Amino acid sequence: MGKLDIEEVNPHLRGGRVENHLGKNTPCSPEQDLSLDLPVLCSLAKHEISVLANYATKAGKVGHDREGPGKSPQDDTSSDQSAEGFLCPKCLKAFPTPETLQSHYETDHEVEGLSMEEITEIQRRLHEALVNNAHLEQEKKHLEQKAAQLAQDYVTVKAHSDEGDSVQLSMKERLKVLEAQVAHRESIDDTAVLRQELVQVQRVMDELNQERERERDELKTELDLYKEKYGDIHKETSR
Repeated sequence: MGKLDIEEVNPHLRGGRVENHLGKNTPCSPEQDLSLDLPVLCSLAKHEISVLANYATKAGKVGHDREGPGKSPQDDTSSDQSAEGFLCPKCLKAFPTPETLQSHYETDHEVEGLSMEEITEIQRRLHEALVNNAHLEQEKKHLEQKAAQLAQDYVTVKAHSDEGDSVQLSMKERLKVLEAQVAHRESIDDTAVLRQELVQVQRVMDELNQERERERDELKTELDLYKEKYGDIHKETSR
């Protein structure tokens, strides 16, 4: 028995599409690029867990049916002779709706021929998917903690910014006083000293403003990024 691949676990996953029993194709990409972000990985992990659990359950059911007393094919044929509309392509039984046909096909035909090795491989993949999902949950918690820390840092920076605004207002008032003193003094030396002081005050104000604005922009950008990631993860995990 060869290695079980994804098409053996789910024979309808082929070539990047899902092929149903009625011949319709649905886009599907179970093996996407590793650059996928965390929300997409969460969704894929949950999908894989669901598929593997479903097939493991069906495989166990088929094994039990093989060991127990079987149902006569004639009984199945006679019980379905009155149904009309949708024929099973393998056993040619008729079913009234596409849903009942699909349920019959998945239960009686999809897992026929599965060996113990294949069932073990399905169970192994299910375990790996569960471990991967637990890892993604840890990553989600880490992002939540990081987002909370960034929010706290942003509050601290905002408080410092308000304090800086107060200092800036005080310095502006001091600047007006100095300008008034320069206007009333006739001494050239005194005027030169006051103008030099004005230049120094203005330079300090400019440096303070630039540093505060740069720090505020960096933290706000980082906070917005983590908020967006956290929102995507919350939507995916709440489904």
